Amino acid sequence: MSFDFGPIMDANIAPSTISFLKIANPAAPVLFGSGTLVKCRNLRGILTCGHVFEAVATQNEIGILLYPVVSTTRQQFKIDVPEFVSDSIIFSATPKSADGPDLAFIPLPDQHAENLASLGTFVDLDIGKTRAFTSVPVDEECFEAVSGAIQDLTPPLRIEDKKAVQEISGLMNVGNVISTVTLNGFDIVTFQPNPGPNFKLPASYGGTSGGGIWRVLVKKQENGCYSHRQNKLIGVAFWETDLPNRKIIGHGPESIFENLLDEINRRWP
Repeated sequence: MSFDFGPIMDANIAPSTISFLKIANPAAPVLFGSGTLVKCRNLRGILTCGHVFEAVATQNEIGILLYPVVSTTRQQFKIDVPEFVSDSIIFSATPKSADGPDLAFIPLPDQHAENLASLGTFVDLDIGKTRAFTSVPVDEECFEAVSGAIQDLTPPLRIEDKKAVQEISGLMNVGNVISTVTLNGFDIVTFQPNPGPNFKLPASYGGTSGGGIWRVLVKKQENGCYSHRQNKLIGVAFWETDLPNRKIIGHGPESIFENLLDEINRRWP
């Protein structure tokens, strides 16, 4: 497929994507990683990876940035970490490696969830479970993408009207899941980025960890354009391979909709 899917991703994937910012020093915010807004019945939270949660858990307060970023909008979402850290679910191994597990769910207090819902979209995990394991209809096509922040593409902090302003650059990295293996009871997927001819990939995907891996279904119209049909959340990024030909490693749908969702249902029946 040779088509600009940017507007489709901006409208259907970006609103569920967030980034975590360390804001202990407002003059020097630090990008911790990414996540996806998700919900299960009345429970709303953030799906991310284990090592991003562990970094967030060291803070008293964390900043959250929603996408797509609008240059004229100044976001100031902040959450007190002690409000959610003890209830979070984490699957994490030591030492960290591409073998995982490296997965987490952060439940959000209702007020914070409402604030984020005013600009973002929460993905329903129960609906997502049904979608993730169904095949693509014969009259539709699909592409896959990883959505998250990129430290290497983020500009330096600047001062406007005596306020520190930090822009965070995100990337919806189009490509393909090229392999899936099961390790320690979790499925691990390998994602191969496939950029367009005029786009140069960043040297590192630092900041993408915790971001969602998506399969987007589209249908070709008679005029050659594509219309959006459905999103499938199929993974969570948590690792990158070495150069050259750097790939993204993540957990797949079984890790999300079986390992993690089963634990969510156990804790919040």
